[in-house]
Amino acid sequence: MNSTEWVKIWLKTCDENGIPPWEFDFKQFYKSEIFPNADTDDTSHLKSWLKYKYTKELNKAKSNTFTDSLKKIYEDENIEKGMDKDTDRVVFPIYQVLEWQDEEKSVIKGDHMNSFLTTFTPLLLTGPTKKIPYAPFGNENKKTFNEEPKIANKLSGWAEEADSGLLNITEFEFYKEQYKIWGNFNLFARMTDTLGNFTVIPSKLNIARGSSEAFRDYWDITLRVLYDLFMAIGIEGEEAWKAFINKYFLQTYVNKDYSVGELWKGHLEDKEGIFINGVYPQKIDDFEQFYRNVNLLIEERGKWMTKILCEKLDLTNLEFYKDDLVNMEKIRFFNDIIK
Repeated sequence: MNSTEWVKIWLKTCDENGIPPWEFDFKQFYKSEIFPNADTDDTSHLKSWLKYKYTKELNKAKSNTFTDSLKKIYEDENIEKGMDKDTDRVVFPIYQVLEWQDEEKSVIKGDHMNSFLTTFTPLLLTGPTKKIPYAPFGNENKKTFNEEPKIANKLSGWAEEADSGLLNITEFEFYKEQYKIWGNFNLFARMTDTLGNFTVIPSKLNIARGSSEAFRDYWDITLRVLYDLFMAIGIEGEEAWKAFINKYFLQTYVNKDYSVGELWKGHLEDKEGIFINGVYPQKIDDFEQFYRNVNLLIEERGKWMTKILCEKLDLTNLEFYKDDLVNMEKIRFFNDIIK
């Protein structure tokens, strides 16, 4: 079994089960039954994410068609860790087919471009902290609980209670319809672990993105920092920047002039390298824009990645390709998607 064969199995099985590959949630790899997703209620995606993040139930991939074949790839390459991996590392065979990563042990590794937890936490905070001196739902949430709960404990509790129907997400004010957040928020709980939200970056950059308050795993900030670095080189840097964007299908995050798009209005406004409006969303409209925009960008990029995989592997006869991808002539830029 090699990476090419594994990717073919994944694409064909998605097609057989009527699931577009760009919508496939790779958290499903941590379940014994991959197709179809048994969770159908309106909190299903959030439930999966909570279990993946906070319980031991989904911390290792179960035995199924995909994981068994993936383990065989790792055995062929003498990789001992097997399947005890994050979703952005599980898809190594896809990176290899796209010629993004040669070896599983390379310093260039898979990463989530946009983190679910990063925005979820400030959304739920019941009161301001030193790091996040704002909480758009803080006053209402504090009324709900009468005291400020420790958010990590609350999320962990939700994860344990998910299957019993006690997922009390409605306790929080952001669920109310007037905020218009729930639909795209819940969708992002799935989209965060789909193909279009994965890329490869150097391991040290991955660490910096997750630990630095200047990044906090927002992909537009990551790209903006890289953009400034490339532009400082001059003409050669400009050409290298375009080549970088094109190689990793990052057009969805840049405008037609290859400047970086903002995940919400005002996010990248800066003064002498410091983002004026902070790293996190600060008002309801920021959250609404983020969840809407990031889902659209991930979907577009995921479609294009799927199209390229199908064409590389001579799988253009698959139904999802004929229905949705055959007339997709190019990947769209940010300002064509976010209008």
